[in-house]
Amino acid sequence: LTEREQQLSSLDRQILARQDTLVMLRRKLEVQRQELVRIEAQFTSTGLALSRLQGKEHAKDGHQQKLNQKPFPKPSRKGFSLHFASDGVLSTLVKNNKVQLFAMLRSRAWQLTFQSDSPRFMSSALPSSFYEMHAHTVPRELLVTIRRTAAIFDVKRLTWGTTLPEETRKEVQKLMVRHDGGDLVIQADGKVKMMP
Repeated sequence: LTEREQQLSSLDRQILARQDTLVMLRRKLEVQRQELVRIEAQFTSTGLALSRLQGKEHAKDGHQQKLNQKPFPKPSRKGFSLHFASDGVLSTLVKNNKVQLFAMLRSRAWQLTFQSDSPRFMSSALPSSFYEMHAHTVPRELLVTIRRTAAIFDVKRLTWGTTLPEETRKEVQKLMVRHDGGDLVIQADGKVKMMP
């Protein structure tokens, strides 16, 4: 039994190390994706400037005809990422019943609770609506906890979602209307900041 426990412990460490590597790779991929969006936007801006210059040249030459060119495409939306200002902020808001955090796998769900300041995941109904969180923004401690609670070794299969109070939801919606993308960061007071 001791030997089996040691083998399990060793396997746990290997899995966690690989998960850390995966999180790091996902962060690098996100940085590269944002750089690609920036380059696309710069390319579009340069194209529009060139189009305006060409229009001026035609006007100088006395050509009043409309250019039969297709407009440059708008830069693709960056997308939004929702996370909390820190692991402590997430824990505090959950403890104070301001937000709820769920881990979901197909038709099953587990809700984060705290018992004596220790995180636990309790079996739960699927939330009717939620804001999805990227796995790399979920605190590592919670990844370890859900693996033990739900016997899920491959946490990459999980979908993470949070429910927010009405005021916070309205702030998120306003920011999503005003911006093309960015990081929506929830503060300890429930306010939301947009990080480009």
